[in-house]
Amino acid sequence: MGEIPVEAVKWKHTTVLQFAIFSLRSLRISPGSAPPIELHYDYLNARWRGVRAGADISELIDPARAEMMAAGVGSLEAVDWLTDSAVGFAALKD
Repeated sequence: MGEIPVEAVKWKHTTVLQFAIFSLRSLRISPGSAPPIELHYDYLNARWRGVRAGADISELIDPARAEMMAAGVGSLEAVDWLTDSAVGFAALKD
């Protein structure tokens, strides 16, 4: 039997983010130094619209892949929680 954790954060559920696609309005993807991509979802009509650097890129969006990405973001799970937040902040800087 493993040790019982004493840090409160270790008792937290591993769900980081959870939502259904009909709750999604938009996603903003910032790939490094490239211009951000904004994906907007119209759940009533199940349609995606996209903008990059002010240009409409809706025709380039593969709806199945966009929905798969949204489902992945909407069901993020952590493997573990850090007890020392300084370690996490340092990892995000790299």
